[in-house]
Amino acid sequence: MQPIVKKVFTVSLLILVLLLWRVKTYSQKEENQQAIAILKKLADRYRHAGKLSFDMRFRYSSDKKPEYSLDSLSGNFKMNDSLYWYSLDNTECAFNNTALVMLFKEDKIIYLCKPLRTEQSSSPVVMIDSLLNGKKNISCSISNGNGYTKISIASSAGYNWKKVEFVIDSSSGFLKSMQTWVKSAELYDPSIKGLVDKESYAIISTDYYHYQQGEFDNSIFDINSYCKKSEGQYVAVKPFESYKIFIGSPNL
Repeated sequence: MQPIVKKVFTVSLLILVLLLWRVKTYSQKEENQQAIAILKKLADRYRHAGKLSFDMRFRYSSDKKPEYSLDSLSGNFKMNDSLYWYSLDNTECAFNNTALVMLFKEDKIIYLCKPLRTEQSSSPVVMIDSLLNGKKNISCSISNGNGYTKISIASSAGYNWKKVEFVIDSSSGFLKSMQTWVKSAELYDPSIKGLVDKESYAIISTDYYHYQQGEFDNSIFDINSYCKKSEGQYVAVKPFESYKIFIGSPNL
């Protein structure tokens, strides 16, 4: 998979993760307040679900031709309270409040760091805080269909995204799907951003399905499944002995 597409899907996944742990309450217009109340309820649904796993399917397209998929992939996500793990293409990630480990199977690399502060996340991941913090140029709308509620959040100016939609299953209370419109240039390496059409947007469509509760062991979140500390140094464990380890945080 091309790096640009990997970044697209990672952005969409992180938006979901940040939503679950960063929903806040602010003074908003009435419909915005209603939308935020629904998002808070959605976050609580995941937060109190205990051991939860679900499958994900991502699709990437251009807003010029949204009917054509440029790439797609599927993965699995597991979580328990603030702990989470996911597998996406050749990438695996585990987070356990003390450390975050990412496994890049194609490159045989293990990346280990302390948990990142969401405030330090780069755009467009911080869009969740942006759309909830009461800034101007943000508007929310709510619609209901047969068995679902849709929250649409739009920005009119000054943001690197223009719209995000959450479709929530009325029966389970979990997400069914999400769509995000992000400026295409934000998904490319800074060295070539200037070559990308500044007015074009990428559409990231995500489906969430096959929800299951309580069917996995918490050891999946343990970084010792990937590497361990020996004589002050981290070393990879079976079956990842051939992987190189990169440390992203001091004093880990």
